[in-house]
Amino acid sequence: MTFIWLRIAMLLLATYGAFGKHFRGGSMSWKPVGNNQIELKYQVSFTATIDSKEGDECTEVGSELEANADIECPLCQEDERVRTMMWICNDLDLDEDSAYGQYTMRYNIPADEFEIKYDNCCWIPLESPLTGGAKGWKMLTRIDVTPRPDGRINRSPVSASLPTEKFYRGCQYELRIPASDPDNDAVRCRYAQGAGECSTEFPGACGAATAGLTINAKGCILHFDTSHPDVTPGKHAVNVIIEDFLKPFNKKTSQALSKVSLLFLLDVDEESDTCAKPDIIDPPLCKTVRPGNTLELVIVAEPGDATKPIKTITTQTPSGMTESGMTDDPTDPNRKTVTLTWTPTVADIGEHPVCYSALDYGSYTSGQSCTFIYVDDDPLHPLPETSTPAPGTVIVKDDVWTIRFSDQIQQPNKKQSSAFIRIVEVVTNTVIYEVAASDASVYFSVDRN
Repeated sequence: MTFIWLRIAMLLLATYGAFGKHFRGGSMSWKPVGNNQIELKYQVSFTATIDSKEGDECTEVGSELEANADIECPLCQEDERVRTMMWICNDLDLDEDSAYGQYTMRYNIPADEFEIKYDNCCWIPLESPLTGGAKGWKMLTRIDVTPRPDGRINRSPVSASLPTEKFYRGCQYELRIPASDPDNDAVRCRYAQGAGECSTEFPGACGAATAGLTINAKGCILHFDTSHPDVTPGKHAVNVIIEDFLKPFNKKTSQALSKVSLLFLLDVDEESDTCAKPDIIDPPLCKTVRPGNTLELVIVAEPGDATKPIKTITTQTPSGMTESGMTDDPTDPNRKTVTLTWTPTVADIGEHPVCYSALDYGSYTSGQSCTFIYVDDDPLHPLPETSTPAPGTVIVKDDVWTIRFSDQIQQPNKKQSSAFIRIVEVVTNTVIYEVAASDASVYFSVDRN
């Protein structure tokens, strides 16, 4: 089996000493698309105003920019340069001096197994002593197009994150790493380790980003105890590796099918008089939409402290998704809402993470929530003709309901999501019954992992 490294070299300025401190995070994912090609998708976040060559600075959402970078294949004999690295600026937050963008490209498969990476300098100034003054970053994805035991070609996990997560000293936090696998494989998360996963040309973020931070591999959850005496205020770079495995997963023998990296920032502020923070209300874990149809995602936020109302709702969205202004929730004056609207095309078929968080006037953030949007020309849907009770049946108390779907479904555990099964009275759109999908009274006939 041939092994090839693809190196994405980014020359933001002419010399090392002139590199800007601008990187805020990013991620990569891939999937096979036929014709001996893969589709590579990457997300990146930079400061909104980059002190570099003209064309890097994002001044308008929707603009397509050159990152002054080449995607290269150092081991390719015919042509090391693949193409210039591009990105489309999707979201711009001038208060945080942050710009987020993404790009999708196709690449001819050079071997059964290879890696794509993007490493360069420099992060925005970091404070963590554990990262040794990290400057460089490395984003990568490992690709293996050898047929799996089930005969299919693998697809990588998909992830994303808001560029910065904010915390106060003296509190306990739980941060869920958004990770979804299109093949319904087992997904595990860990810190990046070693030269293969961390920047070596420049000192890179590697391992735990700061004291007090631990990772739960199976749940993909970061636990952050900011009361730890060695936690320092400031920004800390997190470099997480997300891998997928065939089920059933065995910690000792299972081999990763692929891996992707997710990089973002933790911003620790000085100790506060309270740990109360705003909350995103019942964020949906996923939504499906057909190409050409319009999807709406309503984000609802409420303050953790009534004296500190919601100031903004920050979003990270795919290209073409529009955002309404923030408005009052008609059912609760303390809550604020933002509506995201998107009409995807056939080119958008696949998974798209949408992440968001709320900020209150006390500068507390809710922590991010993410919804995976699945664009599919035949999306998952219930099959009423094979479900019970059948349409038109008079419902009797204590009836057992069996709902069948067009494809396999997976039961979430209580820590994964706030997914619910709701029975709605159609005429008035009133919820007459609700149960958490993770509840013991709900039985799923497929493996749960």
